[in-house]
Amino acid sequence: MENVSIVILFFHRDLDKMPDNYDPDMMKDCIDSIYQNTKNYELICVDNGSTTDETWVKEYANQYIRFEENMGISNGWNSGILAAKHDKVIILGDDTIVSSGWTEAMLECFKYKDCGAASPQVEGMPYRDKIQEVWNWFPGACFMLSKSRTVKKVGYFDWKTFFPCNLEDTDYWARLLASGLKLYTNPQAFVQHRMGATLHVDDLSGPFERLRQRFIKKHGFDGQRYFYMDKDIREVLHLVNKTKVMPANEQDLIRGEYQSGNLCIVK
Repeated sequence: MENVSIVILFFHRDLDKMPDNYDPDMMKDCIDSIYQNTKNYELICVDNGSTTDETWVKEYANQYIRFEENMGISNGWNSGILAAKHDKVIILGDDTIVSSGWTEAMLECFKYKDCGAASPQVEGMPYRDKIQEVWNWFPGACFMLSKSRTVKKVGYFDWKTFFPCNLEDTDYWARLLASGLKLYTNPQAFVQHRMGATLHVDDLSGPFERLRQRFIKKHGFDGQRYFYMDKDIREVLHLVNKTKVMPANEQDLIRGEYQSGNLCIVK
């Protein structure tokens, strides 16, 4: 089976600053499920400025990246993609539990030449009864990209527009679809997802409306409605701003984009 790189991004803080359904052991459960159900992989753990001690992950990670402050989901994911040694990169939430065959299910989707991103059946997403292309409700909690196919054509996650989090994935799906690539889901494997266990707090999810307006300004339509409500994204793909996004470099961040310090420490 083809080797894959798995990127887990996390931002852990004291319990009073985390969502009510946050479990301090959930990332350990996630990593344990990877160990039990995955072959031929490297694990890249990206600490997005946690204020609690999460250095235990070094024992399990092939690569460990730490931001000194929260740089947002896009920068975190992008750093993992850049570090990945393999072409197929899986972005996995730290609030998930994977099952047998989960990587194989996504690799199967990439046998389609137009596949740009793939997912298994993720808890909370509409059920699909077979491998199929999808135009809405594609999960941000577990998906696979190809560096040589997807990232080369679409670019990286938009770290300038969508900070700290929300709609960076929807923006990427829109750009991917507008490029001619497709989203595929394979229900042959299931991934549990503790929805909202990391992001649903005011300082992270509070700016959602501002980011929704940024999405509309960038693309000319409301991504929330076209991906998760009553509209069909195919009607507006011609409007999508397909400008390829490149990852931030250290100078971008030091200049004060987020009034932040060093990009990362890799060990």
